[in-house]
Amino acid sequence: EEGHGQEQQEEEGQEEEAAVHDQSGHTAAEPALRGSHKSISSKGNALPSDCGPFFEAADEASKRLLSSATWHAASKTDGQTAVGFGRLEAGSSAPGRLAIVFKGGRGVARLRLRTNSSSSSSLDQAAGTHESGVWLTLNGAPMTRLGVGHHCSIAIAYQPDDLFEIRSELSSSVVDGLDVLHHDCKGGSPEQQLSLANRDRAGLCHNFQRVRLPWTHCEDVPHATAGGHANRWIEGRLSKIINKTHAKVQVPVPATPTTHATDADVFDPTSPLVSYQDEGVCGPRGDDAKAKLDTCLHGAQLLVNVPMDNYKIAATVNGCNFFSYEVYVCLEPTPTSGSRMTRVTMPVSLLAPFDDEANIERKASSLRAARVARCSGALQDDRRIAIILLGDMRFQAKYKNQIQSLHCFADRHEYDFIILVGNEYPKCMPLGDYFFRKHCVVAQWLATQSEGLVAAIIDADVVAASLDRGLELWANRASDVQLYMRCLLPEVMAGNYMVRNTRYARGFLHRWSRYFYEKPPGFSSSDNGAIHLVVQEYVQAANFDKCKAMYKGLTKGVTNLTEYFDFVKCVTDSLGPGRDWHSNGGIVTVWPRFSFWAADGVYMSKKVSVSAGPMIHHGIKDGLDVTNHYYKNLNACSLNEANVLRPNKEIGRMLVNTAVGYKEYFPQGEHCNGTALRQCPVRCLRNVACWPLEDQEPPLMKRTCSRETCG
Repeated sequence: EEGHGQEQQEEEGQEEEAAVHDQSGHTAAEPALRGSHKSISSKGNALPSDCGPFFEAADEASKRLLSSATWHAASKTDGQTAVGFGRLEAGSSAPGRLAIVFKGGRGVARLRLRTNSSSSSSLDQAAGTHESGVWLTLNGAPMTRLGVGHHCSIAIAYQPDDLFEIRSELSSSVVDGLDVLHHDCKGGSPEQQLSLANRDRAGLCHNFQRVRLPWTHCEDVPHATAGGHANRWIEGRLSKIINKTHAKVQVPVPATPTTHATDADVFDPTSPLVSYQDEGVCGPRGDDAKAKLDTCLHGAQLLVNVPMDNYKIAATVNGCNFFSYEVYVCLEPTPTSGSRMTRVTMPVSLLAPFDDEANIERKASSLRAARVARCSGALQDDRRIAIILLGDMRFQAKYKNQIQSLHCFADRHEYDFIILVGNEYPKCMPLGDYFFRKHCVVAQWLATQSEGLVAAIIDADVVAASLDRGLELWANRASDVQLYMRCLLPEVMAGNYMVRNTRYARGFLHRWSRYFYEKPPGFSSSDNGAIHLVVQEYVQAANFDKCKAMYKGLTKGVTNLTEYFDFVKCVTDSLGPGRDWHSNGGIVTVWPRFSFWAADGVYMSKKVSVSAGPMIHHGIKDGLDVTNHYYKNLNACSLNEANVLRPNKEIGRMLVNTAVGYKEYFPQGEHCNGTALRQCPVRCLRNVACWPLEDQEPPLMKRTCSRETCG
């Protein structure tokens, strides 16, 4: 059963987008700074200059600042210039600005910044919003945004005349400390040997590609109470190539606290979001309890910190004395958009491409972050994603809620959403079984589209259970055809799959549709039985003749499925574990269970991970499930996150428990038999990240072609 169609939505998604100008004049992405720049008043001593022409002011206002008493010289070590107590003052409509131009060749600078405000004006309060705060940019491209009391350490691999700016809309004392650690002044330091040339050697980056934004993510917690800044990569996806130099990148929106309560009034020692040191063992949660932050779906923020002060009593609650305490609040998505993701346009030269299956080193050193290879440019091609759904008006009406959720999903990610009725192409009409005709229609439609299209073909009884994560991880693979194993059935799934618009993929779909003419007299599950033979034939797996004979010999009805599942087992035993099969110039991928973008919702407990795994739930037949469980307001595309979204660890534990309980479908143990160790469910499902094996990765299955001739 499939759905119905609609033209591509041309409106921009609801994600907020920032705009900037880079140094070459390209319009790209710019932080939302209001008003004109104002001059920065200053007075005092000069900045130390023992590094030679390391940097200079980019405008008169900054020049006066850098030579002023407001910025006090601090102690220096080899290659380091330390500057402290800087102030950028901003009026009600004019941001403060510090602009620095790097001089003296290529190098690496590490800038440590701490923001502090001496007042609580409306501008300071706006620092917690998406629009305001202290923006850090390099050549006009936004690096990160800080609010009051934030700390950040940023590594910059710079070239001559690179422009670094600190631009603020806070009222006063915005940047309280700027350390510049420079590795090109003196020469001879180990860091000078960094392979900075790699910055431009990563090759062209393209749509759907996983990237890291090569700067650090700033923790929204004070330095003294949270162990300081944490050097973290911000991970994103290239979602749209703008031109040869710029692209839209989908990145996380900074989380915001759920409450704005302050000070000791929020100290409740019984709360799991509180840490404390008590006198004796009088605390209600035991001696010296620690906060349990894993209950916060979107992370947590330190709200109040009262440190230990020589064992002075900081608070007394119900007769128990406490020497110190910390109070946290859970974070939630930015309420302005209802999404934890946003898109920002920036130069691709600031992006570091990263392999989908690799683990990102979340806490990398600043210097290591600076030397990661960047994209050398953007590959301008016609890559795009389309969601295709087939069904007549009856199915459109029956599954209108499910289809509306797919509209929400497609609009959020700027995908084409195409609904085909099934009678568009005369060539396909002789196929009397609608399910076989479906694949013929898809193949015919693809032939009218550009080669860069990747199509996700979706059943109508599915619901988009998460709107933040898209299909790019799967669309980025080189596979021509992508299928997946059903959750708790022994079959390859036929209803939801992904194809690249290639001649190979279209031929695969036509071959699949022509199995209509080879249907056996008994139950064969229509196209779902046939897909097994198409895969087996295309990848040239062993035992094809034997399995096809079993298929042709199916005589039992739907009330006796033993014969059918014996046939399915013949094929799946020959295919083995999920794999990227290279054969006859194309690639057919079969994904392991719970690892594709779709999965049966009932076996996911109608929940999804916030960060990995399936986000499309199949088998949701009742439209009331969509409106009562998955969505708070379907017309507004407002997901019921409390019902549906769960931390990745929670979903991972659930899936591992499922795998352990169904030994007939999942290899067992840390050293499971029948597949590679990295595909053992108890290893990979805990992270909701089980990947297909490579074509020649053991255990190898028997094929009718040799290793040299298969591909």
